[in-house]
Amino acid sequence: MELGIREASDRLTLTGKDVLLKRCMIVCAAIDCLGICKIPALSIIGDFNLENEAALTAGITGLPIDVDSLLEAGERTLQMERLVNLNFGVTTGDDQLPALFGEKPVEEGFGKEINQADLLTAKQNFYRLMGWNSKGIPTAQTLERFGINFPKWD
Repeated sequence: MELGIREASDRLTLTGKDVLLKRCMIVCAAIDCLGICKIPALSIIGDFNLENEAALTAGITGLPIDVDSLLEAGERTLQMERLVNLNFGVTTGDDQLPALFGEKPVEEGFGKEINQADLLTAKQNFYRLMGWNSKGIPTAQTLERFGINFPKWD
């Protein structure tokens, strides 16, 4: 399944949302890199596989662009964006829902079972999937994988 596990589409659980979020972010970054509108690509067509975008890009440029290369470009872009944001002072504390979401407990329905500890665990799982450390900083291995030379962060 391209978007992770089937449970990720269940709005009543955090299960699989980390994988879903990573995939959605990568696809959106790849489409942004192409300079095309996400509305027809993601809303009208309704897929996140980038096959149409790869074929379009290869046809226009004559370059051997495929889905994997677009996904890699999207993920590399996210890593560089994270480094820029860190350079401007973003911390793991900025990667959270607004305080309003934790001020008043949900009495029933969606969110009743989700607490701040669950959200923290989900954030750490997402960081791990992105190749970041527990502070949300891309690891040396992640930067090397994408050929990004950037001063080491601790």
